[in-house]
Amino acid sequence: VKDETSLSLVRDPEKCILCGRCVAVCSQMQGVKAIDFSGRGLKSKISTFLDSGLGLVACSNCGQCALVCPTGAITERSSVSEVWAALQDPGKIVLVQTAPAVRVGIGEA
Repeated sequence: VKDETSLSLVRDPEKCILCGRCVAVCSQMQGVKAIDFSGRGLKSKISTFLDSGLGLVACSNCGQCALVCPTGAITERSSVSEVWAALQDPGKIVLVQTAPAVRVGIGEA
């Protein structure tokens, strides 16, 4: 069952090969420890505290786990369909903010 509780990440345990890269980057590089190994033997899995969703634990939504995942078990949430719907709605005024930062300022272009 996909975990879609996070605002920025989607986790699909069916794709996970238990490599531990996400656990390592979360605990060692970010110092968050939002995910870890749980269970033993064939019941081993990577999960959150009490197997609750990423959106319900201390996850900072940095996305480092998604960057190191070799199978796509953790991916960034796409908002493309919501953006297209907003752009096509004549009753909405749409503003754009590029995050985390704009690479080139208008004066530099």
